[in-house]
Amino acid sequence: MSTNDLNRLWLTLIFSRDEKAVSTGTIFLDDGISLDTVSTKQYEHYTLTFENNSTIRAERLGNHTEKVNNARNLGAIIIADAADLKDYDYACWTNKTGGAALTLTVEFNTTLNTLNIYFNIPLYHMKSIHMGNSKSGKPNLCNIISPSPVSASATAPASEKMKKAPKLKDIWKKKVESFLGLEPT
Repeated sequence: MSTNDLNRLWLTLIFSRDEKAVSTGTIFLDDGISLDTVSTKQYEHYTLTFENNSTIRAERLGNHTEKVNNARNLGAIIIADAADLKDYDYACWTNKTGGAALTLTVEFNTTLNTLNIYFNIPLYHMKSIHMGNSKSGKPNLCNIISPSPVSASATAPASEKMKKAPKLKDIWKKKVESFLGLEPT
């Protein structure tokens, strides 16, 4: 597989929370070919933080430029050791320019004990992802941001790819199981 092939793949991020239920990490993406990506600002650099068991925030770092034709998309977020999140049934994405929240697919994997959120969104435009249990009595931030969340598969630029999301679930499930050393189910 070439660097160009890898750059076209959707990213999967795995969050492992600390004792305070917080997880923070950085991502640095370049084209994998050029030696001067920092000086030419042809890179993406982010900090992502999962906190309050309900929000993932993305912050762009540095002075990089948007790679419009080559922007990396997130395809899935996996939250490890998530037994306390097993009843979560909604998630939505908000972008940096505002607008309606896009509804994301949420699934709890009882075998792996992970909360999995599937979508296809450009990392460059991500502001936050909100999630929770609609029956918990806590405010559903997805409804506050947008009284009627719009499905990501209906409005995202790559809507054809989104229609394939159920197949992606199976692919990522097998990859995670393999990574964890479990027999594929």
